[in-house]
Amino acid sequence: MSQQLKSPKPAFDSDIYRRNSMDLRHMDDRQLREHFHAHGKRERRIFALVDTTIERMSMQWLRGRGIEVGAGRNPTPLFGVTECVYADISTTSAFGGSAEHVLNLDHTPLQQVGEFDFAIAAHVLEHCDSFIRGLSNLLSAVNQEGVVLVVLPDKRHLHDQHWLPDYDFKHHLEEWRDPLINAEMHDRLFVNAFTTNVRLNEHAEFSEEVAAAFESGRMPEQQRFLSHKHNYDFSGWIRLVDRSLEALERGFRIQDCAYGAERKDCHFILTR
Repeated sequence: MSQQLKSPKPAFDSDIYRRNSMDLRHMDDRQLREHFHAHGKRERRIFALVDTTIERMSMQWLRGRGIEVGAGRNPTPLFGVTECVYADISTTSAFGGSAEHVLNLDHTPLQQVGEFDFAIAAHVLEHCDSFIRGLSNLLSAVNQEGVVLVVLPDKRHLHDQHWLPDYDFKHHLEEWRDPLINAEMHDRLFVNAFTTNVRLNEHAEFSEEVAAAFESGRMPEQQRFLSHKHNYDFSGWIRLVDRSLEALERGFRIQDCAYGAERKDCHFILTR
């Protein structure tokens, strides 16, 4: 079941619309408003004030009916006439939220291939057993004109920088063929970091039972999505996303990308 957009709808601002549309700068305010009402749903334009990078990406690129994987308590803000369904690796993940569907981007074949106008994974793909496979499944969710929004963290601003290696592309190709080939190594790195009191993720909530398992050197199966992690800086993510799209040969490319200074994260818009 889709959820209708609940985010506040910002008012159309002719000055902002004009400033973000060089080809329309000759129009007066009345003409701009008429153009927006006639073409605004189809065109990729900023039409109102936004505060964050994720809001800018969403307003400009996301239209129609979509799916967001792993939104937790922080679904991506949506604008205009937009619907979204929500899915997660489980309905009771450590990051909260109320996912309607269980979807593991590593292993679950998508039933709605090509069904959506857009797909979102924000701070999700870095946790996949196989980054390339997770990305491929996300791309499969959208139709021929569909848009994929991916948001990834910047390693330089997380405790990851102290314990997480920079994996080369060969590592990702291995996990594309066999997502669990490096699972034991990833689990061990995470548990070792946890037991040395590194604050691994300020947004996750661990039960006493799960925390005790970490402290004893065990990784509970239901929390493996936390331990299997890859992380890079912005330039590293650009290289990995670009090489992954090339390897998949699906016709997708990086259409837009931006660095979110607000949360120190990396935003990618992927289209055919």
